[in-house]
Amino acid sequence: MMIDRGDYLEYYERDPADTRKEDAHQVDCVAWLRHHYPHLLFWHTVNEGQKTITSALRDEQAGLLKGVSDFIILIGINSPYPFAAIELKRVNKSGKGKASPVSDEQKAFLRSVRQRGGFAAVAYGFNQFKLAIYDLENSTNC
Repeated sequence: MMIDRGDYLEYYERDPADTRKEDAHQVDCVAWLRHHYPHLLFWHTVNEGQKTITSALRDEQAGLLKGVSDFIILIGINSPYPFAAIELKRVNKSGKGKASPVSDEQKAFLRSVRQRGGFAAVAYGFNQFKLAIYDLENSTNC
């Protein structure tokens, strides 16, 4: 199910049985994109994880931007959406049926993407990611 949250599109379907961690969904999404959309230029910006204060400061000084979405996809200027940002979230946190929250930094990044004419979405799990890509494809013919 897709809901327009104003700053981004949200793809979420509750599935209490899906307790996989976000990185497992990430791997599935990358494999699926590479197989079905090999022509797309996309990447994952690694900006999560535990860091020391020194390394976090160094990363910030080197240009790391908090809240950058998990997937950045370049499509082209002849499309309704020349680029896309999709934040991937775990479907359920700890198997309790609660989805992972979207941080304020992630919302701000997605808002910036949408304001600049990009496709901005949050997808809860691999299946919802595929729906977001299908919607993106139908609007851009990527």
